[in-house]
Amino acid sequence: MRRGVISKVFYIGRWCVSIGGHHFFSPLLGRLNEKPYLCSPMERLWNRNYCKVMTANFALFFAFYVLTPLLPLYLSENFGATKDVIGLVLSGYTITALLSRPFSGYFVDTFPRKTVLMVCFTAFAIFFAGYLAASTLLMFTIVRTLHGAPFGSLTVANATMAIDVLPSSRRTEGIGYYGLSNNLAMAIAPTIGIYLYNLSGSFELLFWIALVVAFAGLAVDGTVKTLPNKTLPRPLPAGRGVYTTSEEKNAATSKEKNAATRKEKNAATSKEKNAATRKE
Repeated sequence: MRRGVISKVFYIGRWCVSIGGHHFFSPLLGRLNEKPYLCSPMERLWNRNYCKVMTANFALFFAFYVLTPLLPLYLSENFGATKDVIGLVLSGYTITALLSRPFSGYFVDTFPRKTVLMVCFTAFAIFFAGYLAASTLLMFTIVRTLHGAPFGSLTVANATMAIDVLPSSRRTEGIGYYGLSNNLAMAIAPTIGIYLYNLSGSFELLFWIALVVAFAGLAVDGTVKTLPNKTLPRPLPAGRGVYTTSEEKNAATSKEKNAATRKEKNAATSKEKNAATRKE
């Protein structure tokens, strides 16, 4: 009796496992049997232009952060500035960068993006030479305040350039890696700046390093190959949508003319029918 029960239980269990295993493993086996050429390949993220834009972005923020921890000391030792004055001088850079950012997007979308990028990067690099030429606190304040404008515009233009050179399927991932260049420069540039100042005791050396690094980033960004800006859509009156190209605009205009002509013909035909009916 026990043997019969045990054999039935074993048979039922084996049957359940066979059915469950079939339903569990059949999708997996079907996936493994798929041909490899039917799967869409992933687009390449680390292309040449993307690496160049990341390198230029690293140079941009390295030139900025290598001076950041030592500028208060420079203003105090060279010009005898107080803490309040130092705070005002350094805050002008941030305020100017903040004011320039809302207009940067418009210029980047309206004019050729690489042209805007190169102009902003050139101005950003040249302003480091102004630090070397500033002989008074007022001149240094003017140079430092104006320096924020190309910095704010440059960060917007360079980030837009990174988006342009990234494949659309991996754009979010690429922007995440792009931000690492900012963080890497932020992590190592102040340490290198302080080390070089302790080694040489010269602020001019740091200004020259920032100048050279900025021009190196400019040279790298100059080799990036990009496509021209896409034509911006033009809005239609009364909320009918947007025209993307002149061909679509002409096609829409011809459709509207054809529709108006058909309405006129239908109206004339209906009038003739009504007149004939009345005569009868």
